Amino acid sequence: MKKSFLKSNQSFITIIVLVVVGLIFGLVFFGNLFKGGKNQMRELDQKINIANGEMKRKKMMMQEVNSFKKEQLEIESKTLKFSDAIPHSVDTTEFVKLLQGFSDQFSSEYRLKEIRVDIIPLEAIDDGGFYRRQFRIYCQGKYQDMIKFYGILQKAKYLLNMEELELKRNPAIVPLVETDFRISIIQSASEVE
Repeated sequence: MKKSFLKSNQSFITIIVLVVVGLIFGLVFFGNLFKGGKNQMRELDQKINIANGEMKRKKMMMQEVNSFKKEQLEIESKTLKFSDAIPHSVDTTEFVKLLQGFSDQFSSEYRLKEIRVDIIPLEAIDDGGFYRRQFRIYCQGKYQDMIKFYGILQKAKYLLNMEELELKRNPAIVPLVETDFRISIIQSASEVE
């Protein structure tokens, strides 16, 4: 009986050892599978974070591109607006007649007198393909009329730049003042074309 008891104990112990070894093996195997799954989940989380970061970066880039395109359109719009104010070339005869016509536009009380217009030769501006047409103008008139005259010039069809301005009081022509100034107009073509 002792032998059968020992034999049954040995069988029982063998079964228990096998069960324990199987459990250990199963725990190690499933632990490795669980760790592998955890590592894969971490890698997937990192990939998702990277993808989210890329999506945010692309979204920001698209916003910047749209902002740049909007700014570019605004600049092009302003350029087109100002390109209308830059003539191909200025008809100097017509412009001089226009300036001399100012003396007739004012009533006799506000009349500008002694208008003289000198045309300064055309000059190129810094290899930019633009040219500067300048006029030196001399006239006499009341101070308030001169201010009105300058205001009218600033509202002219083309962009005018007042390059030089000199007002003098001459006792011989009081209450009038003498003015000598130089204006310039930018044009996009030389006269040679």
